[in-house]
Amino acid sequence: MLKRRNVLLWGILLLTAICFAQGPLVPPGPPGETYKSLGEIEPRTPIKSLPYTISAPGSYYLTGNLTYSAPTQNGISIEASNVTIDFMGFAINGPGTLSTADFSGIATSGARNNITIKNGSVYEWKNDGINLDNTTNTLVMNMNIARIGDYGIYGESHTQIINCNVSECVDDGIYVGANALVKDCNAFDCDYGIYTSLSSKVINCAAYQNALSGIAVASGSTVQGCASYMNDGDGFLARGRAINIIGCTSYYNDDDGYGVTNAIGIDGDRYQIHILDSVAEHNSDNGIEAGKGSNIQRCNIMENDGAGIHLAQTFGTINQGTKPSYSTIKDCNIYDNGEQGVYIYSYAVVTGNVCSSNYDGIWVRLQIAGPILGDEKDSGSKVGVNASYPGKGNRIEGNSLINNTNYGLYAPDDSNSLIIKNWAYSNGSDYNIGSGNLAGPIVTGSLGTNDNPHANYSYLLP
Repeated sequence: MLKRRNVLLWGILLLTAICFAQGPLVPPGPPGETYKSLGEIEPRTPIKSLPYTISAPGSYYLTGNLTYSAPTQNGISIEASNVTIDFMGFAINGPGTLSTADFSGIATSGARNNITIKNGSVYEWKNDGINLDNTTNTLVMNMNIARIGDYGIYGESHTQIINCNVSECVDDGIYVGANALVKDCNAFDCDYGIYTSLSSKVINCAAYQNALSGIAVASGSTVQGCASYMNDGDGFLARGRAINIIGCTSYYNDDDGYGVTNAIGIDGDRYQIHILDSVAEHNSDNGIEAGKGSNIQRCNIMENDGAGIHLAQTFGTINQGTKPSYSTIKDCNIYDNGEQGVYIYSYAVVTGNVCSSNYDGIWVRLQIAGPILGDEKDSGSKVGVNASYPGKGNRIEGNSLINNTNYGLYAPDDSNSLIIKNWAYSNGSDYNIGSGNLAGPIVTGSLGTNDNPHANYSYLLP
């Protein structure tokens, strides 16, 4: 019992000592400031008025909407590298496109790099909206550009234009140099909507109601997931070779849905345009115009005023040993076009397509010399598959030829084409195949009477 009392007593004494050891509870004074200013976290310089010249690297931001109604220089001049301008949702407004003051909203001076412009708007400038001439590694994002007297956005090599809307520009909406990226942008009511140089990418963009082509790219470029419509030129213009167009839509353009240019002097005119999983509809000329060495697969091509697919071969001296470059047209739906469903020259593989209700279907023709493009084709013959001028080395296999106005397949001359396993019905005439071709027999009776695996079939709908 005594032992327990001693333990309890020592516990009380220890607790008392702890309580009295805390010291005073009232603080000696108010706590000091511990936060950092915005300038300490991210040093930034405000832009409060125009004109403004940036002569040192750093981060700059707008404090409000700014107007420069009688400019004597560019709105914002960038005279340094490593500069970021954050518009903070505000706009810089110029004097209008009819002004005699020929200046840009933003312009660089001298060779610069690592420039970023973001989060705002540029309106009503006589010259360019944003001019990044002589720069590399620049980024323009989340910008609206409108009512501009020259280029909406002008960039050089390694420029990235992301999530921008550009409209009402006298020259191109977006112009970039080599190895550039244009992504998630809209360009309308300009000259070219989007115009790029070599090895660039245009992804998830829309171009419409432009005076020339909607989207124009150069050799080595890729266009993916884009729409181009109601332009006065081509929907998509391939300026060169080795160009990939994937998953795009082109409709109601006043020229070709997908067109080519620079017919002479580009690697022996081997365009090598690859168009996959795309749509061409209601264009005023051809749905797709491409060159030799091209690859067109899984496309829907309908209701164009010209040919569905016009493969513009430019062999020149083919009979003197020019190395052939094969093209492929495969697994496409081609219907209700004003002229041929498919128009080809030589060394094309045309397989697995459905050509229906075209005025012409597939035409095979040899070019003798020089470039032959869409406006030089003979419109006098109206057929389904036509080889009235002999082509060379084509393979036409496994196509469905349905309800074309004149012939399903027309190859009356010695075009040296392999023609097998096609089936045709309800055309004006199903087949006209010359003896110079290697063709399977045409079977019109019961399937049981045929044992040739290469036969072509012809029958009428009941």
